[in-house]
Amino acid sequence: MENQKKQPRKVVGYFRVGNESQLDTGWQQAHMEQIKNAHPEYDLVGTYCDVGCSSGKIPKVAFMKLIEDARDGKFDLVITPSMSRLSRNPEVFIDCVQSLKQLGVEIYFENEMCSSKSIELDHMISIHRHMEKMLLDNQQEDTDDIDIEDSEPVSEIQMGG
Repeated sequence: MENQKKQPRKVVGYFRVGNESQLDTGWQQAHMEQIKNAHPEYDLVGTYCDVGCSSGKIPKVAFMKLIEDARDGKFDLVITPSMSRLSRNPEVFIDCVQSLKQLGVEIYFENEMCSSKSIELDHMISIHRHMEKMLLDNQQEDTDDIDIEDSEPVSEIQMGG
């Protein structure tokens, strides 16, 4: 019987920092090397780091390159320190996770010890989507309940007491 060696996983790191002073590529490289030492089946193929993108107003250049490289099949696993490093905006986070999953790329969130392949993350995303829909439905109902013509002027409303 022929020994078949398992192909190494092509792995990248993604980091987002708030400003230039927090950027230390030496730390990121050392961190990824620790991961490689703990997982010899990993082939580290790169790191991506965005600086100053926490507001959502500044384009995440490195993240966009990560997505482009994922489309090109350059890696199959992204390791990032936490979910908030990917995005603090829940909608953007969900879209990123789902886009990468569709490309066959797994994301591992170190602090949460959670993978985008886990059923728990799928459940969290489903719950979030359901809650968002409920909030939108409730906002629409609240708007539908307001009839400006039948409401009393504020000056005529009596306060109880």
